[in-house]
Amino acid sequence: TRSSTHCTMGRFKKEERELMVNLNTTTPASFYLSFGLLTALVPIWVYHSIHHLAVAENAVVYAIVTVVSAFLLNLAYANTARQVKSKISMKRTDAVRAELSNDGNTDKKNLDTAVLKKSSQVAENEARYVGVFYINALFFFTFMIVTTSVTANWTGLYNYGGSVLGTSALVFLFSTGTPKN
Repeated sequence: TRSSTHCTMGRFKKEERELMVNLNTTTPASFYLSFGLLTALVPIWVYHSIHHLAVAENAVVYAIVTVVSAFLLNLAYANTARQVKSKISMKRTDAVRAELSNDGNTDKKNLDTAVLKKSSQVAENEARYVGVFYINALFFFTFMIVTTSVTANWTGLYNYGGSVLGTSALVFLFSTGTPKN
């Protein structure tokens, strides 16, 4: 005997379906921070395997540099995503309008509001990934240039700290600029 409050398997109420569709499992901050940490950890592998810096002996320096770098990358991701979101939204509006018009579930009165809401959601999601891709590409390219030219003659830990923090700071600085239309 089932209670009327339990849903049978596979059948959800309209509100439950909307909640599942609109459920956002990660906030932008946690999304960016996780990518920032992963990106900031890669130079540790480079310095451990190529420059033969011991991880255990330098763990404190690695941790401090990684956390600061991840924080700067987090800010750079957010800046870049914010800059490209409006451009992506404008490009996706026609496709979203066509999709919602053909769907038939949207009233003609509410079509403009639904298009604006849906295109904003699509643009936000795409802007996150574009921001992460752009910043990571810029970070790794700049890191390779800085570590092989600017800090090449520095000793191991100074080379690591200077190249990673310098690269993160440069990438953050580049992300704060205003985009050209």
